[in-house]
Amino acid sequence: MRKVLYDTKEIAEMSLGQLIDKVNAFAPRRAKVIAAKAAMDERIAAFTAREQEKFNEAFGTLDTDTESEERAIAMIIMAHKEWFEKPRAQKTTVAEFGLRKSPDSVKITDSEKIIAYSDENGHELYADQPVISKDAVLRLLKDGVDIPGAALQSGEKAFIKVRMDCQESELKK
Repeated sequence: MRKVLYDTKEIAEMSLGQLIDKVNAFAPRRAKVIAAKAAMDERIAAFTAREQEKFNEAFGTLDTDTESEERAIAMIIMAHKEWFEKPRAQKTTVAEFGLRKSPDSVKITDSEKIIAYSDENGHELYADQPVISKDAVLRLLKDGVDIPGAALQSGEKAFIKVRMDCQESELKK
């Protein structure tokens, strides 16, 4: 059964003194909750800070170094796309790397031309305030419609995925 949160008749008939009594009863209970939440937030923040500190001590430079290495590997992959025509990826005992198709996107080269095209051809390619809808432009471009001021961009992106069995063995060390 649902608890009645308030009785409209009781509210209408309540005196200022009764309201003060109600507030005086409520405030200490609410303060306990607020204090408990603040203490909990403080404990969580302290724990998070300690864990971040431990991580930084153990892996800080390794984390930075491996991020730099990952960017360098991605640059090498992008510089040698011919290595990944078939197969698109290489596998080793500890990793998989290569090229993946990146999502198609739109590069807006001339907003005014798109707005004019949209108005002339009855397409809704922008909002009331001319903000071009890239999704709508992308759909039309993919359908083969030539839209002045827009170009379909298809590409590839490098990827590196550390294999799960390697990750698990590192966790066990």
